[in-house]
Amino acid sequence: MKVDLVFDSSARDFVLETFGKAVDTDGYLVERANPGQRVLTRDGQEIRLEEFAGVVKGSEIYLKSDLLSLIDLCDALQRKGRTDGLARQA
Repeated sequence: MKVDLVFDSSARDFVLETFGKAVDTDGYLVERANPGQRVLTRDGQEIRLEEFAGVVKGSEIYLKSDLLSLIDLCDALQRKGRTDGLARQA
């Protein structure tokens, strides 16, 4: 069964808190337990709060909302035969 979880910006803080993340004074996602450790995308980029697009199901792979990041994710999922189960921001 295909399940997609879509959330708007009002739920963003709840989603991040659920995954143990916070936002530092510079606006970047960080580990709540270790605020000096910024959250990275799959390719090692730091993510600002306004760039946050979601979290891939079954992982802690964080996505930026820019087109290239989303295309890369879709390509990777298609190669693996997976296109379901993305938690993403509307």
